[in-house]
Amino acid sequence: MNLELSLKTQNVRSFNMSENGLVSMRKKVKAVLMEDDDVIMLTNVQLGTNKTAVEREFLFGGKNPYEIYTNSKASDARGVLKKSNKQVIDTRKDDDDRILILKTVIGNETITLGCIYDDNRNNTKALQKVDEFLTAMDVKHGIIIGGDYNVIVNKELDQIGYENQHLRTKAVKYLMDWDEKGTLIDSYRKKHKKGKDITYVPDTEHDRINPKLGRRLDKFLSEDMNIKETTILHVSDNIYKQKINMSKNLTTEQSD
Repeated sequence: MNLELSLKTQNVRSFNMSENGLVSMRKKVKAVLMEDDDVIMLTNVQLGTNKTAVEREFLFGGKNPYEIYTNSKASDARGVLKKSNKQVIDTRKDDDDRILILKTVIGNETITLGCIYDDNRNNTKALQKVDEFLTAMDVKHGIIIGGDYNVIVNKELDQIGYENQHLRTKAVKYLMDWDEKGTLIDSYRKKHKKGKDITYVPDTEHDRINPKLGRRLDKFLSEDMNIKETTILHVSDNIYKQKINMSKNLTTEQSD
């Protein structure tokens, strides 16, 4: 795949304006759009009763307009994938608001982009559904699935200050099987064998720069063939605090 593409996955926790108001919602949208990525995969999204207002902000609130694709018609959708100016030729979404997959054409390339927000239970329901969708869409190459996988695969490297959190053994086995087959591989772990970056810091940690607790739950999975030219960045929510005075946790992993 010969393609330059900037991707970001973020756990945004909500765009619901019923509690925080329009100003707070616009600030969070501004944070999401700050890096001007080609594709932004958002998880843990609640739109409340203000979906139209939120969509308007994504269209006109950044340097370029973004079109929103959600995996649910409900106002409290738990996951959403948002992209800009890319031709979509096929879509799949589950019934639990956990998965959205778009088969797109970008330039001369067909690339399938997915967003997942897995749950905390020790099952493989969402991961199996991803396999099912990719088969139904006849997708074998050019796959990138980003989002919050809610699982610790390596308890020594994927977390700090925790011991037994998110150790979903069935999900770990499923992910390891993907890795061994070369179906979908953790892009970060492929490039950083001993890396200890984290993407989630609990609200109880007041020191956002040097937290004592954290986990790497958000990640991109891709084919082995797509990883060689990938650059992966983890952006602390402290950056958004400094630049636009964000007060809420916003976890980010980016891939260029």
